Amino acid sequence: MIKKIIVFAAIFINVVPVLSQSPVFTNDTTIQRKTEYRIPVYADFDKPAEKIYFEIDYDNFTINLFDFQLCDSCLFDNVDFTISVTPDHQNGSLSINGELKQSTQKGILGYAVIEGLYGPDSLSKFDIKSLDVDEEPIDPKYYDKTQITILGESIYPSEREEISYNFPNPFYYSTSFDILLTESTKLKFSIYEFSGRRLAEFPGEATFALDYRLFNENSNTYFDIKDNLPPGDYKFTLIPDNSVFATGTYYMIIESNTNIYKRNILHQK
Repeated sequence: MIKKIIVFAAIFINVVPVLSQSPVFTNDTTIQRKTEYRIPVYADFDKPAEKIYFEIDYDNFTINLFDFQLCDSCLFDNVDFTISVTPDHQNGSLSINGELKQSTQKGILGYAVIEGLYGPDSLSKFDIKSLDVDEEPIDPKYYDKTQITILGESIYPSEREEISYNFPNPFYYSTSFDILLTESTKLKFSIYEFSGRRLAEFPGEATFALDYRLFNENSNTYFDIKDNLPPGDYKFTLIPDNSVFATGTYYMIIESNTNIYKRNILHQK
């Protein structure tokens, strides 16, 4: 059985495998921004195998990888996986250890569950980084190179809006984002652990461990997050209850009417 399970809604996509030199591979895929997909990881072995280890590299700034899921017809029987992100939060890696079911040489190993973050027509690598079959490494020249295309509106349209990275970062008492709005919009803030588990959403499901302030610097006025915000300069301040909010790395998804932004934040007690 799979050892890590993170439950997310996902949209199935139908992709027909193509011939590849690599015995483990994925296919080029096009997805919509702000939508979750299950990306199949295929296997095509010349002879029966028992154990597989592989890593897939991706751009953490472009897609968010949540999970690796199995299915009844998948080749994997026992799987352990990890999702890791580089210190600069720009690149991610999915590492898989698994055992194959008997008498199977071709089919789907499992599904990587991802969400498209940025557009328009931005690209993310989704490349095999390393591959061992029955503890024998496969020559890197055969590794599969694929791309995920994310379709959607630009996150930085000309002369529309801007959301800064938070400061300070790391933070203890509070951290703030400067926001420039040139058109009226509503804003939504969602905070996640790096595993993909959502901790809070404003407006929506809040938690007693986090509070916020939204301040308009032009009118010197505080706003409720549910309000439709007029154009202007704003400051969104995240305020944790340090008695219960844990030290760790998190990320925040900030959405306006037309755009989405991802910001990594580090809380230290």
